[in-house]
Amino acid sequence: MIGAGTYADDRLGAGSATGPGEAIIRVCLVRSALELTGRGLDPAWVARHALAELERRLGAAAGLVLIEPAGRIGIAHTTEAMAAACRSEESGGTVLVG
Repeated sequence: MIGAGTYADDRLGAGSATGPGEAIIRVCLVRSALELTGRGLDPAWVARHALAELERRLGAAAGLVLIEPAGRIGIAHTTEAMAAACRSEESGGTVLVG
């Protein structure tokens, strides 16, 4: 389901999920994850936690990318593979995840 796993809010951040759209919608995966980052939790932890909850509730594997307004990024996947990359001034280069 194209667009099912994309959400952005100027106060919470933005995120995108890939995987089974119906499962992602049923748990409001990206919005739910961003609610946690909005409370100050680390986006990397939140991404892992949200995917574990998706797997626990619906047995679905997916991938998730989150970024909070301050710029912290969280990337995780429970699928066999998910290529992702980001670049930050702090890292001085591109960080590959996947």
